[in-house]
Amino acid sequence: MRRRGTLDLQHSSKRLNNSSLFPPAMTPAPRQTIDGENIIESGDTMFIRRQGINLSERVDIKSDITISPSEQEAAEILEETEQIWSGPCTNLFGVPIHTAEVEDYDELFMGPPLETDEPSGNANASTPKEFKSLNVISTYPQKPEFIDSSKIVEEAKGTAEVDEFLLALGLFATSLDISTTQYSAMVELFEFLNRDPSLITKIPRSLSTLKKYMRSVLPIQTIKAHTFVPESECLPPQSKTPASAYYFDLKEYAALWQSDFKIMSNLHTGFGEFVDVYSELWHGDAWLESVRTSSGEFAKLSSGQVIVPSDCVYYTHPKYPHLGPIFLGRISGIGTDKRSSGTGNLSAAITPLVPAIDIKTPWKDLYYQNRSNLLAGTVCEHHEKGNLFRDSTEVILMEHQCEIIPISLISKVESVFFLDYKDFAECRPLLPSHPPRFYVACIAYTTVVALGTIPGLRSVDKRARLIAEHEILFYGREELLMSNFISLPYTIFIDGFGLYENAYHSLSGMYITPAGLPYTLREKISKMYVWMLGPFGSDEMDMSKAIGPDCRLMDHGVVIKRLDQSCEMNTRMFCLAYNGDMPQQNKLAGVKSHKAEKGCRSCFILDKNLGNLSIDVKAIGRYHLPMQRLLNSIYSTTTKSGKDKISKEWGITLGGPIFTCHPCIDFQRSCPVDPMHAEYRISKYFHSCIIEILTAKGVTAYRLIWEGMELPYKWGRPQNPVSHKGSMDFTEHGRIACLNPFVLMRLFANSISILRPTAERDLKKQLDMDTCSLRHLYDHIINASYKIAYSNYLIMKRELTVLEREQIPRTIIDARLSFQWIVKGVQTTAELKDKWKVPNCHTALHYAE
Repeated sequence: MRRRGTLDLQHSSKRLNNSSLFPPAMTPAPRQTIDGENIIESGDTMFIRRQGINLSERVDIKSDITISPSEQEAAEILEETEQIWSGPCTNLFGVPIHTAEVEDYDELFMGPPLETDEPSGNANASTPKEFKSLNVISTYPQKPEFIDSSKIVEEAKGTAEVDEFLLALGLFATSLDISTTQYSAMVELFEFLNRDPSLITKIPRSLSTLKKYMRSVLPIQTIKAHTFVPESECLPPQSKTPASAYYFDLKEYAALWQSDFKIMSNLHTGFGEFVDVYSELWHGDAWLESVRTSSGEFAKLSSGQVIVPSDCVYYTHPKYPHLGPIFLGRISGIGTDKRSSGTGNLSAAITPLVPAIDIKTPWKDLYYQNRSNLLAGTVCEHHEKGNLFRDSTEVILMEHQCEIIPISLISKVESVFFLDYKDFAECRPLLPSHPPRFYVACIAYTTVVALGTIPGLRSVDKRARLIAEHEILFYGREELLMSNFISLPYTIFIDGFGLYENAYHSLSGMYITPAGLPYTLREKISKMYVWMLGPFGSDEMDMSKAIGPDCRLMDHGVVIKRLDQSCEMNTRMFCLAYNGDMPQQNKLAGVKSHKAEKGCRSCFILDKNLGNLSIDVKAIGRYHLPMQRLLNSIYSTTTKSGKDKISKEWGITLGGPIFTCHPCIDFQRSCPVDPMHAEYRISKYFHSCIIEILTAKGVTAYRLIWEGMELPYKWGRPQNPVSHKGSMDFTEHGRIACLNPFVLMRLFANSISILRPTAERDLKKQLDMDTCSLRHLYDHIINASYKIAYSNYLIMKRELTVLEREQIPRTIIDARLSFQWIVKGVQTTAELKDKWKVPNCHTALHYAE
């Protein structure tokens, strides 16, 4: 210890008036000065504070020491108590001091001892101890209560010469907790000084000066603001002051993406691809159907004529080359054929057009029995009554068939009129010749339902128009076929997020991601760019008005310069699809909430029929033309009550689709289902059902088996599935769904009843097998858990083969049927009542679309 206000060492016993708490060997000696050094005497050993030199053998020094009367008196008192220390140690109150306490005092005042070879002047002392870490040397009696058997783990070496810069740099890095990546970046920054040492003089002393300079020279993005009045339901009347939504300039994002080497080197541009394994956005229909995604590349026939999706052509079938180009079909997509059985050349996905008189059974029977009913009240009926197609041949679009045909096997373009257009003038850009030789009034298709795969026939006005159709009608064929441009399609994600833990104050965020990047890059947060932040009280309509001018400009195409001004390129930057959860997607598509009477954004099904998996949803789909008619009827209605009536009856919002600034988007197909929320919520309900059907003993056994279950590598142990089932997130529910088949196989290994009697009776009743054995019932439950797990696996899989893509509709519907069976068996609880007909259950019918 040291004396207050000085750097001189002072023994603690001196501060305690030399109490008998300490042995004579630890009694401090008076301070002396020897050659300008402060020393302290303790027994027969003296220490120089700075040098740590052992002066125990220099008896001449001890002989010259003068002792004051008070110190002499204290020394005599300690000598009188020496016999006390030879016996058991006691404190001032006569209480024995334990060995651990003496060792603590020893460590406190002497530090951890080290052995040395120096002899001690004290007869009772053994080998002296050295404290090299503090540069102090000490000896004291080696009595059992003073022996320290601990080892020094780390000590200051002090062998190398101190480098002040490295020491300061180390303290700086340690105090700021600099990571390895940050330190590597700092070392790279120091390399600038090797090139020009004078740069050190340019470093500003003030941080604000450095930031101000950085902002003045860096190309900081432009931030725009859009002012609006917040929604009345979100804020009180006194707070309805105008607010601003802030967003970035879309043109600057286009320049940023084109200037980023990592983005451009990984960005897919040009035609889409036909593949065996679907994994990227350019493998999907949204890319293949569009003309603008081609980046100025177009398919040409041998005659030099350019063809695009939505054109009707004659082609030669690869299986029947001897027949020649006698087959008629409609191009639904153009891309490079990279299938294992493909040619590797530019090809077209063609949907056959079959003459009505040549249509085969079962569609032939549907055509002659229901054709008049299908066309009643449609534009098709109006055209036929006008006898506009007396000299034309009716053909039927076979929607369920698609063939990949090389461009070299396509001979010429044919004019085919689809009767969902009002007149020839409306679709004139789509018709290469007038009048058309063929017309389409009906569409043949197949759909997967609970009963199996069934055929269907519907009017042509109930069809999903190709993206190329919207593009040609809006921009014109000549403008779209302009070459020398680069396509930058992107996806939009919109969602709300809260800033406060204990208050609802949600902001709206809009983010964009380049659609041409591979999935491994698109999923990184660094490739999700913030486009807009809307304040509390804003809605999607306000956001649409704000970004509308930028979207229309970039959709049309604009010349963009790179950030380094190296080159400029005509760029088309447009939205490919929207991402979001179910309520958000309904808003974007102009459909009411999923809790409404008709809340499905893909079809007009009633809420009471959501659990019916045998409905043909393609016959009642929300296609482009029916939705446009409903919106026009709302706009033409003058009274508020009339608008609300139409809106409620058909489940559409008064404003219609939100982002009308994207004119070539099909809102019913460009707002896909949110699979994670839909499927994992089904998994959550199924897991709750398992807990409900088990007895108390069965629940305990389930929990014990779960706790001992082996988990895949890098999976965290989920929470207790029994006591924490209500607090789990969706990821945990998904993992539990994957493990449930194995847990249930172990749980039901023995034919011992662990099901509640009422649940067992209801489950057997749902199977229509009241006399089935318990083993048979257990197998049904295990099979249901397996189907749900496999359904989740297929839907969440990053890559899908052609076979798996074909299996998805049947697999999901089978899983939903198993889920409905077990839910109906435990409907006695309020939590699970009517869960068999939730909207998430109905989405199984739309995954195939």
